Amino acid sequence: MNVPTDRRAVVRVQLRLGTSFAGSPATRKIGGYMVMVVGEAKAADWQHHEDGDLEGVVWTTPRQVAQVVGNLRGCEGVVDAKGEGDPAP
Repeated sequence: MNVPTDRRAVVRVQLRLGTSFAGSPATRKIGGYMVMVVGEAKAADWQHHEDGDLEGVVWTTPRQVAQVVGNLRGCEGVVDAKGEGDPAP
């Protein structure tokens, strides 16, 4: 049986949640998306970086990347979001 499936794409998310991060992956539901928090955000990767910011990822399909990025940017606790392969800030 040959069942077609969509390829996956990654949206990276910069978070300012006001909570500490224990260092192990965790998930947070933000704007209806399950965001996997993967660690501390790096200043080199994010234009509006502050100490304590976290980085997370959301898996989606390539055709939904722009919509997911736009939706996440409007959520509380999200500083920025970008699709994998987007130009650096």
